[in-house]
Amino acid sequence: MDFVPDASSFIVLDELDLLPVLARIRERIVILSNVFDEVDSDRLRRFVGDGTFNLTQLAEPQAEIQPELTLGLGAGEIAVLAYCRTHNLAWAVVDDLLARKVAASIGIPFLGTARFIRHLSDIGQVGRQESERLIRSLPAMGFHIDSKTIEDVLTSPPLKERD
Repeated sequence: MDFVPDASSFIVLDELDLLPVLARIRERIVILSNVFDEVDSDRLRRFVGDGTFNLTQLAEPQAEIQPELTLGLGAGEIAVLAYCRTHNLAWAVVDDLLARKVAASIGIPFLGTARFIRHLSDIGQVGRQESERLIRSLPAMGFHIDSKTIEDVLTSPPLKERD
């Protein structure tokens, strides 16, 4: 599976000290240049600079999604959705409600940052208790997630490979 996080996801993952975990998982983490430009993270810049992560360029991401669907989305979110639209096995990691609605409307699989953290636990890269602690800490960081969504994430089944 490929995962394509948007800028807000990378920011939260960096704040939770999970970027080193991303560097060792077997799934590919796609960092789009449009997203990278939106993230102010020295650690992410180091990981890209030393080749731990590679940047992926999209020539014209807007061409992959109908213009009326992109109103209100940032360049990074548009790039994430465009990439996932053209790469069938990729999951968009987006938290923005509008980005999720667009993803759902055009058939792009998506999950939020909290669910991605849970996935890291499901594949054995973060302990179950640690992932629960991290997910429950999100509201204190200013991350907008309600208690029902937290419980849904914590009780969700593991992600399945896409065909």
